[in-house]
Amino acid sequence: MVPFGLRVATAFAWRFLVVGTAVVVLGIILARIRVVAVAVAAAILLAALLQPGVAWLRVRRVPRGLAVLACVLGFFAVVGTTFWLIGSQLVAQAPELQAALTGGIDQVRNALVNSSLPIGRGTIDQVTDQVISGLQHNSNRVYAGVLSTATVAVEVVGGMLLALFTMIFLLLDGRGIWGWIVRLFPQGAAFDVDEAGHRAWHTLVRYVRGTMVVAMFDAAFIGLALVIMGVPLALPLTVLTFFGAFIPIVGATLAGAAAVLVALVDGGLSTALVILAAVVAVQQVEGHLLQPLVLGRAVAVHPVAIALSIAAGGIVAGLAGAVLAVPIAATVNTVGRYLAERHPTQRAALGLPATAPPGSAPDASAPDASAPGGAASAPDEPVQTAEESPVSTGAGSRAGVHQPLR
Repeated sequence: MVPFGLRVATAFAWRFLVVGTAVVVLGIILARIRVVAVAVAAAILLAALLQPGVAWLRVRRVPRGLAVLACVLGFFAVVGTTFWLIGSQLVAQAPELQAALTGGIDQVRNALVNSSLPIGRGTIDQVTDQVISGLQHNSNRVYAGVLSTATVAVEVVGGMLLALFTMIFLLLDGRGIWGWIVRLFPQGAAFDVDEAGHRAWHTLVRYVRGTMVVAMFDAAFIGLALVIMGVPLALPLTVLTFFGAFIPIVGATLAGAAAVLVALVDGGLSTALVILAAVVAVQQVEGHLLQPLVLGRAVAVHPVAIALSIAAGGIVAGLAGAVLAVPIAATVNTVGRYLAERHPTQRAALGLPATAPPGSAPDASAPDASAPGGAASAPDEPVQTAEESPVSTGAGSRAGVHQPLR
C-alpha cells in the first residue's frame, strides 16, 4: 500500500546514503594520507604530461628506459632553469620593488591624511604602532608558525620525492600497473574497466596538453606586456600566470590581479591600466577562442560544474584540491558517459542499440566515440601500440572481455 512515488524516493534515498557514506569514508582515508594522495595525483598528471614524449621516442626505437630518462631530465632542466631565473630576478629587483612599495604606502597615508575623511596622522601612526606591538607580543605564535612551516616544508619535500618515484614507474611500467588493477575486478567487468581506464587516460593527456598550450599563451602575452611597460619582477609574474592557468577561472584572475598590483605599485595608475587591459584582452581570447578549441574536447564539462568543482576542491584540499578538481571532473565525466553508454537503458536514451556486442568497444556511432579519451587515436597523435600505452593491460583485456587476464 506504499505509494509508488514514496517507493521510488526511498530507493533513491538509501542508495544515496550508501554512496554518500562510501564517499565520506574515502574522503577521510584520503585526508589521513593526504601527502601520499596528492603525490600520486601529481605523479599521474606529470606522467600524462611526459608520456607523449616517451611514446615519440619509443616510435623512433629509443629504449624505454632511455626515453623516460631523457624526458624526466629534460623536464627538470626546464623547471630548474626557470626557478633559477626567478630567484636571480627576485634578488636583483626585490630592493627596487620594496622601495616602490614603501613609497606607495606613504602615498596612501598622505592621501588619507589630506582627504576629507576624519582620519589624522596620529590615528594612522597609532594603528601602525599597534600592529608592530602585536607582532612583538605574539612572538611565540610567530615561532610556532615557523615550526609549522618547517613541518609543511618537510612534507612537501617528501611528497615531491614520492611523486617523482611514482611518475618514473608509471612511465616505465604503466601497462603492468594498470593490468594489475584490472585483474582485481571480476572477469565480466574487465573489459569495461579497461576501456574506461583508457578513455580516462586519454582525456587526462589531452587536458594536460591543452592546459599547457593555454598557459603558455597567457604567460607569453602577459609577460610581453610586463616587459614592454618595464614592470619589475616580470619573469616571476609570468611564471605565476603560467601556473595560474592550471586553475581555470580562478587562477588566471588571481595571477592577473597580482601583475596589475605590482604595476600599480611601481609605475602608477597609467601602467596598471595598461597591464589590466592586456590581462583582460588575453583572458577574452583565451575564454572565447583557446578554451573551446584546445580544451573543449578534452574537458566536456559545463563551466558551472568546473567552477563548483574548483570551489569544492579548494575547500576540501586547499590549493592542491583546486588544481586537481578539473582533471578529476573531466575524467569522471568521461568514465561516467562511457559506462552510461554501455548500460542498455542509457544506450536507448542516447539513440544507440540496446545492447553492445560482447567483447567489443562501444558503437562507433556513439556521440563520444571520437571524443578525447576514446580508444581511437587523434589524427595529430602518433598511433601507439598496446605496448606503448601506459594503461594497456595487453592481451586478454583489449582483445575481448571473455579472454582470461594473465
